[in-house]
Amino acid sequence: MFKILSVLVGVTSLCFSESLIFAIQNQPWLLSFFPTSSLLPAYIFISLALVLLRVLIKRYLSGIKNFFSHHLASQPYKHVINFDISWLTPCLTRKLMVGIDCLILFLLAAIYAQSVAQSQLDSRLPSSLDGADITLTGTVVSLIERHELDSYREQNFYQRFLFKVDQFDHKSLNDAGLDLEHELDKRRYQPRLIQINNYQYLNLNSGQQWQFTVRLKQPRGNSNPGGFDYVRYLFSKRIDATAYIRSPKESRLIKQGQAYWLTSIRGSRVAALAEPLSLLSNEGLLKALLLGDRSDLKPYDRQLLKRTGTSHLLAISGLHIGVAALFAALLAKGLLWLLPISMHYSPRVIIVAVAALPIASFYAIVAGFSLSTQRALIMLSCFLVIILLRRQTYLLQTLSLAALIIVIIDPLSVLSAGFWFSFSAVAILLWASRAMRFSHTAIAHKPSKALDKSIGQSEFTNKSKEKLIAFGLAQLAIFIAMPLVLSLFTGQGSLLTPIANLLAIPLVSLTVVPAGIAGLLISYFSLPLAAYFFAIADFFLSFILLLLNSLEHFADMLRHGPLNIDLITYQSSLHPIIFGIALISIIILLGKRGLPTYSAAVIIWIVIFNPLNFAINSQQSKLEETDLIVTQLDVGQGSAILLSTANYHLLYDTGPKFSEAANAASSVIEPYLATMKIKSLDTVIVSHGDSDHSGGANYLNQYGNVKEWFLGGTASIDRLTLPVNSASENDYNQQRCRQGQAWIRDGIHFEILHPSSANFNSENDRSCVLSVKTQHSEHALILLSGDISRRVEAHLLNHTRDKLSADLLAVPHHGSASSSSVAFISAVQPSFALISAGHRNRYRHPHKDVIARYSDRDIKIYRSDRLGAVQMIYRHGKWLGPYCARYKAQHFWDKFNDDGQCVGSISLL
Repeated sequence: MFKILSVLVGVTSLCFSESLIFAIQNQPWLLSFFPTSSLLPAYIFISLALVLLRVLIKRYLSGIKNFFSHHLASQPYKHVINFDISWLTPCLTRKLMVGIDCLILFLLAAIYAQSVAQSQLDSRLPSSLDGADITLTGTVVSLIERHELDSYREQNFYQRFLFKVDQFDHKSLNDAGLDLEHELDKRRYQPRLIQINNYQYLNLNSGQQWQFTVRLKQPRGNSNPGGFDYVRYLFSKRIDATAYIRSPKESRLIKQGQAYWLTSIRGSRVAALAEPLSLLSNEGLLKALLLGDRSDLKPYDRQLLKRTGTSHLLAISGLHIGVAALFAALLAKGLLWLLPISMHYSPRVIIVAVAALPIASFYAIVAGFSLSTQRALIMLSCFLVIILLRRQTYLLQTLSLAALIIVIIDPLSVLSAGFWFSFSAVAILLWASRAMRFSHTAIAHKPSKALDKSIGQSEFTNKSKEKLIAFGLAQLAIFIAMPLVLSLFTGQGSLLTPIANLLAIPLVSLTVVPAGIAGLLISYFSLPLAAYFFAIADFFLSFILLLLNSLEHFADMLRHGPLNIDLITYQSSLHPIIFGIALISIIILLGKRGLPTYSAAVIIWIVIFNPLNFAINSQQSKLEETDLIVTQLDVGQGSAILLSTANYHLLYDTGPKFSEAANAASSVIEPYLATMKIKSLDTVIVSHGDSDHSGGANYLNQYGNVKEWFLGGTASIDRLTLPVNSASENDYNQQRCRQGQAWIRDGIHFEILHPSSANFNSENDRSCVLSVKTQHSEHALILLSGDISRRVEAHLLNHTRDKLSADLLAVPHHGSASSSSVAFISAVQPSFALISAGHRNRYRHPHKDVIARYSDRDIKIYRSDRLGAVQMIYRHGKWLGPYCARYKAQHFWDKFNDDGQCVGSISLL
């Protein structure tokens, strides 16, 4: 057991090696021994030394013992010092050998994991190819996902798939005139796996060989405190680059090919079940639950599952695999009852065990064979092997063995959040089961009077109560312990989770999954008959959604009620010392309730994880009158700027709408606000109606807590998402931007400078322009300009020139060539300029001429596409910053370079 754990710790050290690898670069004495930035030489050297030490101890330990026992014992001073160490020899031999073996296994596992990680780093797209157009030949190795509405394109859908590269056309690079001598002359670079988006329909299928001309991009995601690490996700999936097809019409199908057998089995079921599932009201949920295909999930269903903490029901895991195995076992028992003669040849338990694995494996393959599915299937296989061998083992050993097999197959899986959530959930339940068994024993030894009270209750009723209590305690254990796991990945939690799971898990396990699996099996013989089973699953899914909707409605009432209670929490990363204290408190809480430290553990848990989501923003609490924090969030090709004073929060623009299922508000703004402990927004200004500025408005309206709205241009908020306690639009305090609107908060004066009464037909020219300054100052702190063009800039120069001067300017229209005229820049005279633009966006913002205009005037430019989220702090009459999300690389897969522009990272404290 210790040796298995040593290997697991060695591989999982990859998750924490981001600090070690970079720390060695700052230690001159270490660099003298290991001149590279990799720790592999150190691991190899120490491993060899330990192997040698083990051999020496094993071979010469008995000789050392004899030396002490006989040679030194015969010396004149034998009566003074007792040299008899024979009592140490068995302990030394056993424990020392086990310790050295574990340390060797740990280092070997670390070497293996580091080697695989280094290989993946070498395979990633080099920076010199970022944005290059190149011709690829290869094979489609995944199902084709269809996603609705990408805001950066005019099409209403796009296709996404994984492409295994067989041929990388270096000639096209030379024709493009790219200077690649420093990288490509040394080695003929070729990516192995690319994630490709296609914005014009192609009849793509898994297994086909195609030739595409694509534009390559390095793996990159938005960089914000509390945000999702997209680069880490791609790295764990071994995706070397992302790309999109430049000319779909010129793409060439080379060969139909044969899909990989896993993809072929899954793809055939997806195609066969498309028609019967399309007739059901919960088509997307059933596809996700049975086939692992989430592309048809409705946005509302995604948010409902996410906010009630039941998204794991769609991640095919131990719950689903266990139900599939149980379904197969019951089916096998039924056949044995019909064919009792078969018992003469094999014991019943062996037949049932052999029957369970094929059905569970079939379901795992059809559902996509994800990491959680692999873990569950490996655990099930281990159990069945133990049954067949008629041996006894512990659940923790089986769990550890399953983890060992997975990390050996793919050590990069430890970088996936799913790996930790999956194994942690099972480990938590195993640990909590000790307390459950203790409680069960206490109940079983009740006094006779207590037993007399239970007379008349059936044995079935008593067992049902015990199982219900055990199930409720299991959900409570998950609720208590999972925030610690979430802190490793900055995830979302909810106080609704225990109740929602208590209702949803039994219904899904007993009705939806069995009916769905039966439908999957029967679909091979009769689709009409399978449709009946799918209809049964759909009926119970509708009932489950009704229950979850009721819980979400209750949470919405609390969120918009007078107490402003938000049941959704985001767990930010913890300091190592705080993490250790939290771990100890959770271990105590999951143990016996009689422990003397139990009450203290409860208090510590509440203080650290803040389940009631108290607003404790240390950064904002340091602000005084007239102080201001400006944070430009990294939302890609869009805009979202948060202004915070001591007691006031204003959000200017809500970022883009990435797709029907995702937007900047849900992916960036909400996690950032929760990470910074900001519970509500006093004012939200949507500068105009373009989707890159208004894409998250409806989400914030429905799930956020916004007190006041200012809308510019044609921007609007869906009335269907108005809070349930708002009687009318007037009660909702929604108004249009108009020149002259002004208000004061905490000594800071906010004023709308545009739109005026002048007629501007362009949507961009109807943007809200906001000036922010201290109450008694003529010079503004910041000017937020939306997407105005030179025409509006000229209008502002003619009518409000005296109000344009500002320290900080949010550059108009993401740095477009149609804005930022020389006269406008001269009038504003900013010291700093913020540009919000997407990395290698299709509009090529910011324009090089615009950059030159600001640079020529010694204006410091801070770009979100290079620095991530950027924060400036105005305190005591001085600007501090900038603080950037991409200030310093904290992971070995990141390559940040702020060119010395930033003074530090954005502080969460």
